[in-house]
Amino acid sequence: MRSWPRVLGGNVVQQRLTFPSAFLVLEDELVVGDALAAHLARYGEIIRCETVQHAMCEIAGGKPLLAACLDIVLPDGNGLHVLEALRHRYTRLPTMVFTGTLPVEPLIRRTQNFGALFVSKPARAQQLDLLVDAALSQCGRASRSLVASVRCLMAAKQLSPRQTLCLELAAVGLRAPEIGERLGVRPQTVRNHFDAIRRRADACSFDAVLADVRRRCETDSC
Repeated sequence: MRSWPRVLGGNVVQQRLTFPSAFLVLEDELVVGDALAAHLARYGEIIRCETVQHAMCEIAGGKPLLAACLDIVLPDGNGLHVLEALRHRYTRLPTMVFTGTLPVEPLIRRTQNFGALFVSKPARAQQLDLLVDAALSQCGRASRSLVASVRCLMAAKQLSPRQTLCLELAAVGLRAPEIGERLGVRPQTVRNHFDAIRRRADACSFDAVLADVRRRCETDSC
């Protein structure tokens, strides 16, 4: 398995503080897009786009992104234009580019110039996991299995995005004051989130919730 291409520039500290949580998926084929979204949704929100124009609008909106998956051949243009726009706004964003129709070698050279990883369609689960690992590591998030476990509980108990993030940070060992410092809120606000999570999970304590998250992570039960 190849390592993720190195991308120069960017401010890693700033990216960690924004806590990006979304994957941009640009794919006009419904079945392929659904498959990509289903795999990546275990680790973050999904922004689905089927055209270059739609993707450009999402990029202009400035939502913090974890990573991007870009098809090249699209109804209204070339996905490499989206890659260029991503590099201007998110300098270090892990990005996977793929196609099943165009000559491969020139595309590999062009995508590598932007620090992206080129794969031929269809993208395999192992390749998508490589993308996820690079994204989570770069922004200081938990491991892929732990994030999946937390999001599994989020879906089951209808946790808010902020509650989900507090749970993820607590699961890797951070205490309320440390989480509060990273999120820019008071420790008591974090403890209030802990209590709300406990109530939604119908658990006797927040520690019991953390134990359940770690058990799911170890057994890959989501």
